[in-house]
Amino acid sequence: MTDEAFDILNFSADEKMNCYRLMSAHMHMGIMKFKQRPREEQAEPDGQDEAEKAAKMYGVDVDQFLKAFVSPRVKVENPTRFLTDQN
Repeated sequence: MTDEAFDILNFSADEKMNCYRLMSAHMHMGIMKFKQRPREEQAEPDGQDEAEKAAKMYGVDVDQFLKAFVSPRVKVENPTRFLTDQN
């Protein structure tokens, strides 16, 4: 049914395969497991099998892929603004 819809929309074989690949990578990401590091609030991967499959389908390096999940970066635009707004 999905393949027929892609045909109606004139998707090429490559475009269809890319859509299936992206959905498959999303599903592998849903199976990924993480665990909390002892005495820290930081998480770490609990196995890399699913991450390796997803990263391969996305075409990215698995180490960088996992780092993006477990090493979030928070950017504070103007910390003094929040201090002055509280007064």
